[in-house]
Amino acid sequence: MSEFGSAASAAGLATLWAAQGAPATELALVLAIPALPALVLAPVLGSLMEGARLKRALLFINVLLGLTSLGAAGAFLLPQREAVLALTGIFVLKALCQSAFNGAYNRAFRLLAPGGGVDGRAVSLQTLSNRLGTAVGAGLGAVIALKAGSAVFIVDAATFGVATLIVAALPLGSGAPALPPGGPRLAPRAVFRDVAVAIRYVLGSSRLSRVFALYAPMTLVWAAWDILGAYLLKEAGAPEAFGLVVIAAQVGEIAVATGLAAINARFTVALVLAATLLLALGTGLSGAVVMSLSHQFLGVAGTLALVVAFRLVTGAAANVSGGGVYALLVYAAPTALTSRLTALVESLGIGAMYALAKLGVGTLGDAVGSSTTFMVAGTLATALGLGLSVLEFRARQWEIAVLRLHAEVYLSLRMGGLEGAAFRYLLAQTT
Repeated sequence: MSEFGSAASAAGLATLWAAQGAPATELALVLAIPALPALVLAPVLGSLMEGARLKRALLFINVLLGLTSLGAAGAFLLPQREAVLALTGIFVLKALCQSAFNGAYNRAFRLLAPGGGVDGRAVSLQTLSNRLGTAVGAGLGAVIALKAGSAVFIVDAATFGVATLIVAALPLGSGAPALPPGGPRLAPRAVFRDVAVAIRYVLGSSRLSRVFALYAPMTLVWAAWDILGAYLLKEAGAPEAFGLVVIAAQVGEIAVATGLAAINARFTVALVLAATLLLALGTGLSGAVVMSLSHQFLGVAGTLALVVAFRLVTGAAANVSGGGVYALLVYAAPTALTSRLTALVESLGIGAMYALAKLGVGTLGDAVGSSTTFMVAGTLATALGLGLSVLEFRARQWEIAVLRLHAEVYLSLRMGGLEGAAFRYLLAQTT
């Protein structure tokens, strides 16, 4: 329910902002600023949730999230400048509440799910339900925003009301604190210390540095869709289709979510680079297709169909590139550095870089239009991705040569001439 409501309000906000012709820079401020305090305080809030009574904490947070959604609906009654300030403050509070909710929800999931929350089927069901909630919520949110305006936030508040009733019925027992009273708490300065340690670890490896650098092109194209997606659809003559485009992205992510875990780790970097390039190209082409409307190359229906198709592919590519980077940086790290690299990825990658990208594309969108901004973001991201691909290819030349020789040996076994291939293989191993 919470994923449904949050997706409905996010899609509704973007659709409503674009429909009113409000500046994209203001939308970027509303969506970018709340991420920074929320990410810095997320470990502190998570620690507090470990020490709180579970059911009481979940009930309180859901009620508070519902009230913030009602506040967002009321903010649209204010003049534009005051509305921006009010919405920014409301979304800061909402982001902090969401961070606390995530910590409490994870505790509840571990308590209720089979195997302490690590059962594969339970995790898969949770992921699927989250994706479906996001897809359906975004689709309905865009339509509700166009038909009923800020009432989309009332729908969001209602979902938190339903979630409160669900929490009240859950068998969470006494919900005793997971940490004893007076136990250790994570100070905010610890977050910065952990990030500094993680930065030194990443900079010590050229491969990890390139992997982390992939966040730059990824944040550009993610921000283009988040901030200017509704503007692009309005420019294409189908503003109500923004929800459909978000659904396409979710379908693309679901389609590859299960297959990504089965990929051999040695090919992950190459796969991430390829997915990043595909993500960037699809974004740039979406802008080019919409711009072609002004020259009557395609009708509205044909343009919309291509944009939805591009979003389906870019959604799948975003899952591969983002999930692959996270896996290489966090899951493959030494156990002692896992939490520190998580803090690095979330604070600098998802937080600061993503917030700056949102502000950048919002400002550029107001200056040159959404379709042109999509093309600029896609081109820039493609150039960055190609540059990183070249660096990775040069660094992996020896491994590529060995793989090629393995292929030659295999073909020689199938077609004869094993002696020559084996000689070249042994020669390469000794030089």
